[in-house]
Amino acid sequence: MKINIIGDSHVRGYRDRKNIYPLFLGSGKKINLLAENYDNLVIKINAAIKSLDFVYKSSFSDSIYLSLGEPDCRYQLGHGWYPQNQENVEPIVNKVILNECVRTYSSLLEILDDQWPDKNIFILTTSTHYPAVLPSIKYFNELLLDKFESRCVDLTSALDSLNDYQGSDIIGRPDLIHLSTNISTLFLDRIKEMGHILNMDDYASHMHIDQNFGCLRLELTNS
Repeated sequence: MKINIIGDSHVRGYRDRKNIYPLFLGSGKKINLLAENYDNLVIKINAAIKSLDFVYKSSFSDSIYLSLGEPDCRYQLGHGWYPQNQENVEPIVNKVILNECVRTYSSLLEILDDQWPDKNIFILTTSTHYPAVLPSIKYFNELLLDKFESRCVDLTSALDSLNDYQGSDIIGRPDLIHLSTNISTLFLDRIKEMGHILNMDDYASHMHIDQNFGCLRLELTNS
């Protein structure tokens, strides 16, 4: 079974695995759960799902996983989209913004369910290595797990052992925001526990996409 993961730049953590196809829709500044971005997000995700059949040139898996939310947790710190480039950022938790993001997620899933009734669409808890955003991520993930229950793949244990998931950029410097591809092992463990897959051997390490840090990136439209 092919696994399709659609979302922001955090999909890069699921690259270089046989039969896993991360699809990068754009940076978190454009792919986020803020209410004013809702229409754009719906258009982008619908276009991505339509495009997957063309990419595979055959019918693709009925299961889709959405990776969203970490950029919103950074943004609610009150320092724009790139607080990691600033000093002395307080690790605040703006519950008003984060609760609104979860409501946006719920609306998104409702419309995707309506438009794609033959697909099983799940969501992933989010993660980061950036200390200032960890409290808001933990709060956000708690909301997701409480709201969506078995529809949400729980990857929160990664936050308890972040040294095991330290990512790096293309020249080997530590990446404060994105985790390493070790997160894909945790993901596979979790979805096997949930009964989504049977054999993890189908998802062995294997570089098979050579573009955009190992992710598909399509020229998507709403047509």
